[in-house]
Amino acid sequence: MDIAEKLKSNKKSIITVASVSLSAVLLLCAFTSASGGEAAEGETLYRESTVTRGDIIVGVTETATATLKNRSVSFDVAGNIDEIFVKAGQTVKEGDPIASMATDGIEEELAELSTSYQEAVLKLSEAELAKQKGEIDAKNTYDSTLSKSGTADATYALSSDKLERSVAEAEDNILEIKKEIYTYKIVLGYSFGEYEYDYDTDYDYTNSSLYSATYASKSFKDEDEVEAAIEDARKRLTSAEAALTEAKYNLEIQLPEADLTKDQTTSKADLAETVYEMELQSLQNGVTSKALEVTKLQDQIDKYQGYLEQNVLMAPCDGIVTAVSGSEGDAIQADSAVATVSDSDNVFVYIAVTQDDITGISMGQECTVSMDAFEEIAFVGTVDSITTTPARNASGSASYNVTIQLAGDTAQVYEGMTGSATLITRQQKDVLYVTSRTIYTKDSGSYVKVKREDGAIEEVPVTTGFSDGRNVEITSGLEEGWTVLIESQVAAGT
Repeated sequence: MDIAEKLKSNKKSIITVASVSLSAVLLLCAFTSASGGEAAEGETLYRESTVTRGDIIVGVTETATATLKNRSVSFDVAGNIDEIFVKAGQTVKEGDPIASMATDGIEEELAELSTSYQEAVLKLSEAELAKQKGEIDAKNTYDSTLSKSGTADATYALSSDKLERSVAEAEDNILEIKKEIYTYKIVLGYSFGEYEYDYDTDYDYTNSSLYSATYASKSFKDEDEVEAAIEDARKRLTSAEAALTEAKYNLEIQLPEADLTKDQTTSKADLAETVYEMELQSLQNGVTSKALEVTKLQDQIDKYQGYLEQNVLMAPCDGIVTAVSGSEGDAIQADSAVATVSDSDNVFVYIAVTQDDITGISMGQECTVSMDAFEEIAFVGTVDSITTTPARNASGSASYNVTIQLAGDTAQVYEGMTGSATLITRQQKDVLYVTSRTIYTKDSGSYVKVKREDGAIEEVPVTTGFSDGRNVEITSGLEEGWTVLIESQVAAGT
């Protein structure tokens, strides 16, 4: 049985893979007697096998399904397809032509792009000038904010003093007018006879008032003039009292506002540097966005100019064309797939591993894969990913999807091909081994029968090592290529 037959099993098994001399795993011949004659009843018969060098592998085998990494082939600008060079199912090599773009409209597109590019360059220049002016304005605002912060306390103190002084001046004015009124009343009593009047509690009657009254009496001709002066003073008193009310109101309202302005000015100073930096960043962003537009248009111009020089789209890898999405003359958008090529260097197989075995699987773990379509080809792979989300069957058993990437020549593997994959859990590489049926025990030792070149059969003691259950490693006693014998007895009636 060769390695391909072993790997085709769809259930877990312990297998042996011999990477060297695969065709010589078991070279079996028909039953013959030691003398070469027809076997008699009870006679010992032998089958020949060969001492082989290779790998002994133990692992878990599961059904595998192949999938290929598909790569989209597309133009990176809009245009029209001129010609399609491939068909679905066609094998291509990296660099093979896939499709070409019609060049008729490229010059027109380049002309439009050139105009847009010039406009974008102009807008970029304007943004750079705006940035320069904005930076100056932002710096002035920053400096002004810091300056105002330095005088905020003094400004508040001046505002407070002005408001309080307005109240005091209004109060003094009222007092003076009252003094004037009461002086006129004294004049009425002093110069023009007895006059009844009430003394104002806000103004104390003193000798100085008498002196003022004596002086003032010389200025009036009669009582009517004094009464007129009193009436005029009373009007002025009313206005003065209104001015006092307004001054007190302003003190009550404007002083807290001045205090708030002081606090706001101080807060702005604390944030001035942050605001200044944000303004500079905003100005820079304006320039950057315009510069990106210029770069974007330049890239488009370069792409179209490139298609004027070379308008053929090439295969990005070796593989098979799995789909063709366009026809000659079709209009296509940028990055719209014209064809799809399977990447023969990126072939994967998927297997489902049960919950009993998944804990023994790890990333990068080696495995061997055989495909049903290639009976004599064995592929080597490594675990690329392990899905931790389980899939459950009708009985509730959990399994986990494992992805294996194949190595080597995988150009013949198609999407959806099936086979089997063996996840290697233990192996001995490049060792001598024989089938376990050649080994027998005698006197607590292990022996095999070796057939020499002259046909003589010799019993040889051996030292055994690792075994997968079918084949056994030989660490001493035998040499590669020796013929060893599997012994059996002819039973009655055979």
